[in-house]
Amino acid sequence: TPEEAVLVLNTAWQRDLDWGTFLFMTMVTGSRRGEMCALRWSDINFDRLELFVKHSNNGRRIKDTKTHQRRRQAIDVITRNVPLAHRRRAEGRL
Repeated sequence: TPEEAVLVLNTAWQRDLDWGTFLFMTMVTGSRRGEMCALRWSDINFDRLELFVKHSNNGRRIKDTKTHQRRRQAIDVITRNVPLAHRRRAEGRL
């Protein structure tokens, strides 16, 4: 249910911001786990509010998506801001 999804997401964000970000992006885009693991910064156009799903990661290597198709997804401003905040946190760890 939506209520359960919110509970899972809020719990994840409280425990680990990176995990919460991963779950949020997975829930919002509807992408498969492997597709999210293969997502790269170059796959997100922050200005045009687009996300491109091009690859999947099976834990050993990057490969085509399950359906062997690439897709473009529109994202909203809130969804854009979540990976941007994640990127700032990651850059701060360097």
